[in-house]
Amino acid sequence: MNWEEWYLKEDPWRIKEGNKFTLKWIDELKKLINKIKLNGLHLDGGCGEGYVTSLIFKDLDVRFIGIDISRKALKRVKGLESIKM
Repeated sequence: MNWEEWYLKEDPWRIKEGNKFTLKWIDELKKLINKIKLNGLHLDGGCGEGYVTSLIFKDLDVRFIGIDISRKALKRVKGLESIKM
């Protein structure tokens, strides 16, 4: 399966159904980000639809820019500011 096919799925990371692995991974990333005291603007290369990144950063005082090669993923961006290139 390629990334374009992956993002045709409704919930490719299975977060809405409570995928425990993904949710634990998100919690661990939040802890790491808090330890390194990020501030300012950060880049998420391979952001997909931005959902996972938005879960990580929503409680932190940081902003991010996401880039991805999948146009289907970028079309799925919801609730985030997006720029089409």
